[in-house]
Amino acid sequence: MSVSTLYRDTSNPPANITNTIGTITLRKGGQVTPVVVAQGFPIASGRVEVAVPAVISGTDYQLVLIGDSGNVSPDFTILAE
Repeated sequence: MSVSTLYRDTSNPPANITNTIGTITLRKGGQVTPVVVAQGFPIASGRVEVAVPAVISGTDYQLVLIGDSGNVSPDFTILAE
């Protein structure tokens, strides 16, 4: 498993962040998976190290940030090793 750094623009946060500690989960094809790639990090940090999961190759993966408003990333590709 490799590690990658995710960056997020935090220059315009919601007025009320009710949960300041974040979790990032993986979706595939718009479907929730049980894979957690990062957790326990400050939402306002704008940067987090994630473990790239060992999953099948695909071009329809998304990351879901849980902690401020359930932000969902655009689709991206994971290539299996």
